[in-house]
Amino acid sequence: QVDGDLDGWNPSTDGPVNALVLKDDGNLYMGGEFTEVAGQSWGSLTYLDGDVGQPFLVNDPELDGPVYTIAKDSPANAIAVGGSFSESGGSTRENAAFFDDSDLTLRNWTPDPDGTVHAIATNTDPSPSHTTFLAGGFQNIAGESQEYFAQIDGNSELADATGAAVPMRAVSYLGAENRLLLGWEDGYGVLTVDDTDVTLNNNNVNFTDGWVETLSQDEDHIVLGGDFRHYDGQLHGPLVVLDADTLEPVWPGPEAASMAVEAKSRPSASANQVGHGATPSKDASDEALQGASDDHPASKLDDVKRLH
Repeated sequence: QVDGDLDGWNPSTDGPVNALVLKDDGNLYMGGEFTEVAGQSWGSLTYLDGDVGQPFLVNDPELDGPVYTIAKDSPANAIAVGGSFSESGGSTRENAAFFDDSDLTLRNWTPDPDGTVHAIATNTDPSPSHTTFLAGGFQNIAGESQEYFAQIDGNSELADATGAAVPMRAVSYLGAENRLLLGWEDGYGVLTVDDTDVTLNNNNVNFTDGWVETLSQDEDHIVLGGDFRHYDGQLHGPLVVLDADTLEPVWPGPEAASMAVEAKSRPSASANQVGHGATPSKDASDEALQGASDDHPASKLDDVKRLH
């Protein structure tokens, strides 16, 4: 509740919850690695009453593996789901599927990536074309060889030949700005979507020292979260808010990040220390970033633009 007290909402799953998506009516979709919700048998994906946390009596998608990501597709009255599964209710669906947003009926959308889908974002604008962005560990999708990132249209076909050079963990799309974000093991990139073409936006690639697990954005800000402590060579902790135009951090500053890490790790940590050792000096960080050239995975986001 707004006063900080817990309310009675308690779906009580028997396994991890990886994704929650809130609907405009206050109800929500939940995906994860569970087989039971609120005492009922329910696998990986469910539709919950936002007031009491009980599953609605709709179709159980019966996915045979975990769900890692859910995205709303409001114009299509559907949700896009990604994870590590091979079927839904006896129908083949490799790692990605569309479901009706009211009763979780399986839709006829079958890009069938051959590896885990960690993140999905939907492009629901009439222009560029109505497509879905998938990021993950796959190397083939929609019957084509395309690695780690793909844009799929409503016919389950590739809408663009843009792949990536390293496995991806996060994706976010903002139609008002035609801005696409991708996150991976040690950085993220800003791309522009024009019609169905995806291009790297002025080499806007910044490095972290760990996975970027989640991305969010509006017109003015970009939010990164994940398993990292440094952003672009500076201490920031696992959550950073950026100015969307300059890509400079606006929260937290290095001092705030240092205090957060200090509280979590060791009392003696100074502004230049984190975890179990010292943070690299600026010179060392600069050297590391300069060394992240042809052999650095993140620098290969140029290959996000490569054609397979």
